[in-house]
Amino acid sequence: MATGIRDKVAILGMGCSRFGERWDAGSPDLAEVHDGFSITALVTMEDLFLSDDGRAVLDAFDGKFDRDGAVPCRIDGGLKCFGHPIGASGLRMACEVYSQLLGSAGERQLGSPSMGLTHNLGEVPYQGVVPISILGLH
Repeated sequence: MATGIRDKVAILGMGCSRFGERWDAGSPDLAEVHDGFSITALVTMEDLFLSDDGRAVLDAFDGKFDRDGAVPCRIDGGLKCFGHPIGASGLRMACEVYSQLLGSAGERQLGSPSMGLTHNLGEVPYQGVVPISILGLH
């Protein structure tokens, strides 16, 4: 039984492979992650295997998540720059990835990405949900 987000991401990887896709931490061309707090984004990078344990802050300083980094993340500024619209954050993230995939992100366009990942959080006391979506052209 999966108990932590890493277990759930591992299950996600197994599910993707059933459909002929292979989840690999290096495979998203961009990521939109929940960054309601700075630490949340860093922990998420590790939980999604985009950084090794304890390395997310170093990877961020090294530019791994910058526009021209290995995994561009929050190219649109992240959820706080949009005022953190409760309930709409996940949809906004998916729209950003979709725009990037279609090549219609304007000044934020990253070239020709073919796969993007979104991660969001929603919770009330004693209940929570962590939707993770992988969007792609193929």
